[in-house]
Amino acid sequence: MELIKTKEDCLKYDDGEWENTTENFDNVAKGARTLFEMMSTEGWIDVMNNGIDAVGIGMQPSYDHNIWMILYFTIFMVFGSQFILNLFVGVIMDNFNRIKDKEEWGGLFVTEDQKSWIDAQRLGITAKLSKRIDPPLGVRCHIYKLVEHPLFEGLITFTIIINTAVMASRHDGIKPEIEVFFSYLNTFFAVIFNIELILKLIGLDKQYFYSSWNLFDMAVVIGTDTGILMEILGVGKGFSAVGTIIRAFRIMRIIRLVRQQPDVKIILDTLLIILP
Repeated sequence: MELIKTKEDCLKYDDGEWENTTENFDNVAKGARTLFEMMSTEGWIDVMNNGIDAVGIGMQPSYDHNIWMILYFTIFMVFGSQFILNLFVGVIMDNFNRIKDKEEWGGLFVTEDQKSWIDAQRLGITAKLSKRIDPPLGVRCHIYKLVEHPLFEGLITFTIIINTAVMASRHDGIKPEIEVFFSYLNTFFAVIFNIELILKLIGLDKQYFYSSWNLFDMAVVIGTDTGILMEILGVGKGFSAVGTIIRAFRIMRIIRLVRQQPDVKIILDTLLIILP
């Protein structure tokens, strides 16, 4: 019997039927479902074994084809199943303690003056100093007003959401012309973010580096540009892991939305607190 290596080899036979595993990463929805199932520790070993044996799209699995995939699944289980669950437990405990503190301050033995003093002490402990950004002079002042305008930030936020949606729309079996269109869109989005970076550097000058969020934005833009440059030059095709890491910089832009979501920011702050 002829050895079956590809989907085409299988479909040559009259009774040949090519089936994918139930847990797969063919698109974002199926990938999220698979990762969620792994987080519940339900059958994650089987998923890991399938990932290790996977050869490529339309290819017959081969035993231990990519043994290094163990690192991906192991790291995900450590962070996804253990770390993230502990994170939400930490958020619940933090909110519980806040409610408890509010109840305590309303007790009979705490006067209004004492409450004010306690609030002042808390404010002094939690307050963080930030450097004041002075508007520049001349033409740069107009650029400064532009990048600091709420509509400008809203436009960038909208672009991030659309860019994320485009990346999430890629799936197994996507048409080549759509793939090319998505590639052009990603390049277009990268140009927009580079323009944002240049405008902020001109408008804010060295004050741009006062904000850690600005430094994060710069790192994401540089990482994205590096990935696009590698694709243009054809560098890194033999190192799929490196290409995946570089492309992951595009997804990191969604983290910028944390600044505008107080509830999500609480989770992120708790994450930093429980990190040790």
